[in-house]
Amino acid sequence: RTQGLFHRVILMSGSVTSPWIISNHPSNSSFEIARSLGCLSMRPYAVLSCLRSKSSSEILKAYETQYMNGNWSELPLPVVDTFLPQIEQYLPNNPIDALTKGDFLKIPVITGITRNEGSLVVSQLTDLMQHGYSQLKHLFVSSVIPSVLKKYNLTNSRNLEELKTILNWYYVDSIKEGDVMALISKLIDFYSDSQFRSPHMRQLLYLSDITNNPRNTVYAYEFDQEDNHLYHNLNISGSGHGEEL
Repeated sequence: RTQGLFHRVILMSGSVTSPWIISNHPSNSSFEIARSLGCLSMRPYAVLSCLRSKSSSEILKAYETQYMNGNWSELPLPVVDTFLPQIEQYLPNNPIDALTKGDFLKIPVITGITRNEGSLVVSQLTDLMQHGYSQLKHLFVSSVIPSVLKKYNLTNSRNLEELKTILNWYYVDSIKEGDVMALISKLIDFYSDSQFRSPHMRQLLYLSDITNNPRNTVYAYEFDQEDNHLYHNLNISGSGHGEEL
């Protein structure tokens, strides 16, 4: 259905290889938003009818309220809709399966990231700057790192403790005791690497595989200007998520 509609593509704001790209329980997260709007019902059509009666600003506010403070555990994200008739399917195949098989349009692609993509996540931790060093370090080590390992399906790995040790060494151990700003900077680095940079590099490998894409017309960028226009509350230099626009 999309043949002939697209001739060149710019891919940004995340990658399809990110562990966060597909929702495991999309109905749960959607129903939570419906609940906050007083639209919760056991009948899906009743929920839909109620949501249609709400303004776009009400729905956006409910969404933002639910996911502020970095609550990204269950976002209402796309699902592979093989359960629908083929003519109605929006996302018929798992994106990684499609990339692996080369089942995608062979057209020129430019794709990239910014220097501090993780600023998007950290900026939503609204009370972050009020935490002391010890509390923030505890959050980093005991919550943030384990949650990312869980998303990467590594919590059952026999090397789990070694993975935690390596990540703590790379992102946390070198920080001077009491330096809150350095800790926040490393937290941004961690989210940048785990949610954006690593998936971006993996996606590039798929797109540039000459076996699947003989023309290999793939161009990559990293936006690295020093100015920070969107995330003033973080007091950091370097472009954050979305700033290449």
